[in-house]
Amino acid sequence: MRRLSFERPVKLPLDSARRVTLFLLAVGLPAALIAGAVLRVAVAETLGDSISVADIRRAVSLDPANPRLYHRIGLIYSYSTEDLDPSTGLRYLARATELNPSQAIYWTDLASACEWARDPACTDRAFTRALNLSPMTPRLHWLAANPYLRTRTPEEALRRFRLLH
Repeated sequence: MRRLSFERPVKLPLDSARRVTLFLLAVGLPAALIAGAVLRVAVAETLGDSISVADIRRAVSLDPANPRLYHRIGLIYSYSTEDLDPSTGLRYLARATELNPSQAIYWTDLASACEWARDPACTDRAFTRALNLSPMTPRLHWLAANPYLRTRTPEEALRRFRLLH
């Protein structure tokens, strides 16, 4: 039976400058790209926790595929006393739902912004989607019923309130 010996050092064929360069490019370049992407996302996450619109906009530019950032800036534009711009907030909240359509909270907040913008069709669509995603959440049924009370359609409000039992 032949035994493997690990006593001899393994020599890699990196004897020429060209081979060393190719090796470094093959290993170093992807590592540098990955490190850069990780750093970019980490900076975006840090900026995204701010309450400053400018910081969150920078975060969105660094990580444009992050729905949490769009959701956060959409809420600020929709409800802030300093940066109030409901139509811009509505666009950001809609973008959050496009990027991650499986988060009921994104749909709920979009529905509230739609109601604020006096768009009942948008409100209803967003609440319907939120309820489809989280049908066992009483708070969502409550929130979805209230716009019907405010728009004087009590039959629909009562239908939704009955679902709370």
